[in-house]
Amino acid sequence: MRYDFNYLRSGLDFILKQSSLAKIKPRRILVPAFICPIIPEVIRRNGFEVKFADADLESFNIKIRDADLDGVGAVFVCHTFGAKCEIPSCKVPVIEDCAHFLSKKRAGDFALCSMYKQVANARGGYVECDEDLSGAYEHLMTDRIGITDFPEILLRTKGPHQPVFDFLRSLNELPVCDSVKNEKWNVLKASNLTKKMFARGSADASHALNIEIYNEMKYGFEHLGLGKFFKMQQMPEGSVPFNFSIRVIDSSISRDDLLLRLRRSKVFADRMWYNADTSGIPNAEILARTIINLPMSLKSLAILKHVIS
Repeated sequence: MRYDFNYLRSGLDFILKQSSLAKIKPRRILVPAFICPIIPEVIRRNGFEVKFADADLESFNIKIRDADLDGVGAVFVCHTFGAKCEIPSCKVPVIEDCAHFLSKKRAGDFALCSMYKQVANARGGYVECDEDLSGAYEHLMTDRIGITDFPEILLRTKGPHQPVFDFLRSLNELPVCDSVKNEKWNVLKASNLTKKMFARGSADASHALNIEIYNEMKYGFEHLGLGKFFKMQQMPEGSVPFNFSIRVIDSSISRDDLLLRLRRSKVFADRMWYNADTSGIPNAEILARTIINLPMSLKSLAILKHVIS
């Protein structure tokens, strides 16, 4: 069954309150330390304890040791930037974060999917599971998309406006996230416009094209000699890359300074998740300060080579 929400975090909040997850014992959830910080925040707000697991430096996915599963009532697994993560064999429920992997078929007990990260949309996310939660879901109010949301939609839409948007964005500094502890949200059903835009956009999304461009970028990365400075994210078989993710391995390069120079050249790479709650966990800390997510474009590699020369 599928339930559409105004935000993906709303979907997580909803299942932690309304599904069988609400009754898990012990009330502790294993979460990747390298993850969007809103995830542990939502979990804590629902009265659960968060236990962090470290990341694999190759795939950037959660790296679960046997000891990590001790004393947990559920496991949260993220397919980081579209890298397919193996679902752990365990006796507790598994929540899959498929926000960057739109075509992923659910293998865990719950799947969280984005309605805007790969489709032109203002916001939205949905949950897939086998549980019938319609009774609680139907009591939710419905989100509304207003005029103030359209700049965000345009930002995600290719068209004649894009050069103007790119110029304005290139003048800005790197975006800084507010503390998630101050984040507020209402758990709402997704708006009808959000659902219509997602249905149309997801039908047009070409995951095969993403893989084709990614493979071309892999060749370009090696041909340009960028492996001296960066290491590519490893994509296990069955992955669908969300972007071209690399991490800085040259200690003389300032990741944030490099991202700013790329921005001035109209390449809008990002640093997800620089503000992760890494809690002193070694590999997660490395990823949080070294990750660069390049857009799927050969041009971005050429400009990256130029700005480090």
